[in-house]
Amino acid sequence: MLNEKLTSVAVVGAGGKMGSGISLLLLREIACLEASKEGQVGSGAYTLTLIDSNVKSLSGLRNYLRAQMTRFAEKQINDLREYYKNDQRLVSNQEMIEAFVQGAIDCLRFEEEIAQAKNAHLIFEAIVEEMDVKTRVFSELKKTASESALFFTNTSSLPIGVLAEASGLKGRMIGYHFYNPPAVQKLLEIIPAAENGESFAALADELAKRLGKIIVYSKDVAGFIGNGHFLREINEALKEVSELESSYTLVEALCFIDQMTRDLLIRPMGIFQLFDYVGIDVLFRVMQIMAHYLKIEFHSGLIDQMVAAGCTGGQYSDGSQKDGFFQYRGHTIEKIYDLKAKAYVDLPNDLIGELPKGHLPWKVMGKEKNREELLKRYLRNLFELDTLAARIASSHLLRSRDIARKLVADGVARSIDDVNTVIVNGFYHLYGPDDEHLPQEVYK
Repeated sequence: MLNEKLTSVAVVGAGGKMGSGISLLLLREIACLEASKEGQVGSGAYTLTLIDSNVKSLSGLRNYLRAQMTRFAEKQINDLREYYKNDQRLVSNQEMIEAFVQGAIDCLRFEEEIAQAKNAHLIFEAIVEEMDVKTRVFSELKKTASESALFFTNTSSLPIGVLAEASGLKGRMIGYHFYNPPAVQKLLEIIPAAENGESFAALADELAKRLGKIIVYSKDVAGFIGNGHFLREINEALKEVSELESSYTLVEALCFIDQMTRDLLIRPMGIFQLFDYVGIDVLFRVMQIMAHYLKIEFHSGLIDQMVAAGCTGGQYSDGSQKDGFFQYRGHTIEKIYDLKAKAYVDLPNDLIGELPKGHLPWKVMGKEKNREELLKRYLRNLFELDTLAARIASSHLLRSRDIARKLVADGVARSIDDVNTVIVNGFYHLYGPDDEHLPQEVYK
């Protein structure tokens, strides 16, 4: 069933960062499928229609896909030899690579109008995280697509059942939440709606496995597992900043919590740098969505002010970081935004002080052969260290664990292992929020 469905696929919002990555994943799978079945690629039997209203982004998308497919083909040369073993015209590795890549590009159709998805069996959506916009697009797609077409939404927070019903697509839509960037991140959250049949769920599962994803299923609740944990952790970080303001300036408090979550918790980024990476405006919308559907307070005056100031983070088309809480050179933090001064100012000197015994930076710790034992010892030392930063870090980890356990208790996640899998693979943490490395009792 899946092979037949893959003969005609469409991606709406293909020119964006998420859409381009999803397009690449699908193109790899389609090209390999056609090559294995037909002994060639680009015969016209398989079509991937890439739709975006931004014409400039489509031009860049073509170049991106050609470059990425070339790299992919070079790494799959043994498979290419098998695909083309009966084609006497292709002798050298380079000839096979060029034929495969050109054939893959020939599978593509670049379009500006969503009506051009009319012949697609599978339609993927990766547009702005707004219910009204998604509903309008899906409603238009429903008018032109076949009644057997299936829809995959990359929403990171909107309830699938609500979106499907509003679009007239009950039973035909599933949540397929890729993590950024989709072609690199292994994690995929699948969110079935209550009306999805078993065959649709099985197809979605099989496709995810073919795309090489680590699959975690989430209940259809706003925010799912990933943002369900992350947004609540952000709430905790914002509270910590507010509490520190009795002794520190806002700039100092933000730097303190960012450095604490990066260094003491041994993460790739501090929580406010991660905020910038995702996009403050993006997370602002997710906060509003989760507050609306879960009836939980996610509002922050600080975030309101950052959005109003135009310091919204995100990335440029070349992958470099836009300024948000911090100002960047490439991906390196150089300054921090001061709301009072309405300008970026120098970073304060180190605020968190002594690091626990056994501390290693994230990149170093991640490469250690005995990482598990080192982490266990380090985290015990963190909980025993009696400094302000260590006390806040320990408390932060315990609240993070409570959040994870509540996601399981509420049925959002099927198990605590699923929450740990999402945080480790989706956020690149070295340990999950309820990992065995964490002390099971508090030492002070």
